[in-house]
Amino acid sequence: MSMTTDEAARLSADPTTDPEILRRIVVARPDLAPVIAQHPRLDGPLAQALVALDDRAVDTVLAWRQPPPGGWGRDLVPEALGVHAMPRATSPEPATTPSPRVTEPPSSVPAPQQQPRAASGGYEGRPDLSNSAVFADPEVRGDAAGAGQVESKKAGRGRKAALVAGITAACVALAGAGGWLVHNFTKDGTSKGGTNTTLELQPYPSQPKATWTLKFEDAVAAAQSVNPDVDPTAANLSWDAYGDLALVSVTSWSGDDESADSATIAVDLTSGKVIWTLNPTQVLPGSKDVYCGFFGVGVITCTDANQTKAAWIDQKTGTPTQFDGDWVEVVRGVVLKTEYVSDGQVKLTAEESGKRLWDLSLSVPVENSRLLTHKPEEFANFTRAVSTSSTDDESSDLVTVALAKEGTCQTDYSGDTVTADSVCAASDGQYYIGVSLKTGKVRYSGQYLPLLDVGNELIVQDESKTQTTVSDGEPEMSLSTALVLNANGEQTGSINVHSVGGGWIGGSFAVNGSDVAVFDTDSVSLYEAGKWGQPSWTISSIAGEYGQNTGAVLQDTVIVFTTKYDDSGNNVYSVVGYDVRNGAERWREDARLLGIDDNLVILLSDLDRGIKAVSPDTGLEAWSYEADGTITRAGKWIIQCDWQKNCSGLKSP
Repeated sequence: MSMTTDEAARLSADPTTDPEILRRIVVARPDLAPVIAQHPRLDGPLAQALVALDDRAVDTVLAWRQPPPGGWGRDLVPEALGVHAMPRATSPEPATTPSPRVTEPPSSVPAPQQQPRAASGGYEGRPDLSNSAVFADPEVRGDAAGAGQVESKKAGRGRKAALVAGITAACVALAGAGGWLVHNFTKDGTSKGGTNTTLELQPYPSQPKATWTLKFEDAVAAAQSVNPDVDPTAANLSWDAYGDLALVSVTSWSGDDESADSATIAVDLTSGKVIWTLNPTQVLPGSKDVYCGFFGVGVITCTDANQTKAAWIDQKTGTPTQFDGDWVEVVRGVVLKTEYVSDGQVKLTAEESGKRLWDLSLSVPVENSRLLTHKPEEFANFTRAVSTSSTDDESSDLVTVALAKEGTCQTDYSGDTVTADSVCAASDGQYYIGVSLKTGKVRYSGQYLPLLDVGNELIVQDESKTQTTVSDGEPEMSLSTALVLNANGEQTGSINVHSVGGGWIGGSFAVNGSDVAVFDTDSVSLYEAGKWGQPSWTISSIAGEYGQNTGAVLQDTVIVFTTKYDDSGNNVYSVVGYDVRNGAERWREDARLLGIDDNLVILLSDLDRGIKAVSPDTGLEAWSYEADGTITRAGKWIIQCDWQKNCSGLKSP
C-alpha cells in the first residue's frame, strides 16, 4: 500500500504528528525526508530512519539540529555552507519607520485542509535544537566550504524541501521546543515580564575559558555501568539541559543501523561531574522507543513513543516514578489525563509528582468526545483522539488540549494496517481547550487554536483562514490570521502573519509586558496590548523565499535573527538590534544567535567555532572566543566539544 501524496505531506508538516508516524512516512516517502528532518518531534527512531537514507539534503537540515537522545549514529555529510565573516559592529544608523502594512490573503492561494496544531509544536521542553555539536570530520564541518553547494534554485524538489526544512529548523533552534523566544530584561539586568529559558545564559561578562572537561571515555564508562552494550567505538554524545543540569545521551548504533544501545547520564554543569545514570529502556518496561529529557521548566520525564506512559525522574537521584493511562501526555512536567465521561462530556485531570493538582469536567461537542472511548492502539492512519501542548514562556501556564472528531480511515497507508475495526481521527474539526495548567481555569474553548496569553487577552489562530502555497504536495509559505480575544471572548483585534511551511504561527510573537512583537517573513512590527488597530512601528526585514525572522527582547532592544538563502542556495544569517521605542536600527552582524545573558548578546559564527559577545544597545564587541572544536549551548552554559568528543564547560573568570 502507498500513502497518498496530500496526506503524507500534510502529516509531514503538522507539528503535532507523532514521531512513529513520521518514521513510517520516511520509509514510504523518502522524498519528504528533508521536510521531516526539521520536525519539532524528532526522536531517536526517527533520526535513525533519516540518517539511514544517507541523503545530503537531509544531512544539511540535521546538521543544524542538536542530536536527539539516540545521536545521529554516523557523521553527517551536509552540503557545505557558505562562509560569512563576523565583522566588527558599525555605528547604528537611524531607520525610517514605514507606514503600517495591512495584508489581505490573496484569493489565488488555495485553502489547505485543516489539521490539529499544537501551540508549542507538541514538543514543549524537548532538547534545544540549535547549534548542534555534531562530531564530524573538521574538513566536512568547516574547511570544505564551497564544495558541493547548491547550483541553482532549480536543483530539484528535494533540495528545495531541504531549504524549507533548514530555515524552519533554524527557527525552531531559536524557538526551542516551539514556544516563543522572548527574554526580557530591564536596564539593571533584572527580569521583567515573561522569561523564556530557550536562550537564557549565565552571565558571560568577559572572555570565557574551560572550567571543567567531561572526557568521552568517562561518559562512556558511566553509560556502560547501566548498559554494558554501549559500544565506545561507535558511541556519540548528545546534550539536553536546563539551567545547571545536563542529560547526556551516550548512544551507539549496531552495524546494520537497525538498533541502538544507549544510556542517559546526568551531569552537574557547575562541575562537569556525573551525578547519576539510567537506562531508558528500564524506566518504562515493555514500552518501545522510550525518550527521557527535560519537559518544561526543569522537570525530567521519560515517555514512550505514543506518549501513553510517562515517568518522573528525580533530579538528584535519577529514580523514576511511573504514571500511565489511555490518553496521557506530559506537559511542562505535569501528567495531563483526558477521559471520556459521556457523549459531550470529558474530564481533564492534572497530576504532578503523584499529587493531584486539579480535575475539570467540560462540555464539548459530542463528536469531539466519542473518540476518547477508544484506546490509542485502536487508531489507524497514525491519528490520535487528543493532543496537548504549551508554550515555553515561564510566566504563562496556558496549555492547549485539542480533541479530534472521527474521520474516515484511508487504506493506502504504507506500513499501517487498517482493519474493519480501525478508528481514525479527521484532519479537521478539532475542538480546542485553553486551560491554566496550575489552576485548571479554562481560558478558552472553541474552534480557534490558543497560541499565547497577553495579560487578560488571548491570541488565537483562526485556522479556517490560513492559506498555504503548496508545490509538489509540500507546504511552502502561508498567510495566517491571528485573533485577539478579551477576557469575555470578544474579538478586539486581528493580525495577518506570513510564515514558512504549513501556517502554524505560534512562533511569530514575542511578548514583553504590554509590547507584542510580531515577526513576519518580510517585516517586524511592535503592537501595544489593547491597541490592535495598527502597530506602533513596522520595519522592513526581507527574509526572502523560504526565509524567516525570529527574535527576542533584551533591555531596550528588539533582537531580530534573520535566516535566508542567496541565489546559490547558501545560508545567509544576520542579527540586528532595533530600538524598541521606534524600530530604528542600532547595529547589525552577519552571524547566528547563540544566546543572551543579562547584558550581552552572544553570537555564533557559521562554523560553530567562533563566538563573540556584543552590547544589545550598541552592538560593540565585548569579547570574542575561538573554540578548538564546536560550540553548542546546554542550559545556561556554553559547551565546547573537541574532535575526540571531549566536552568542556565555558565560563567567564
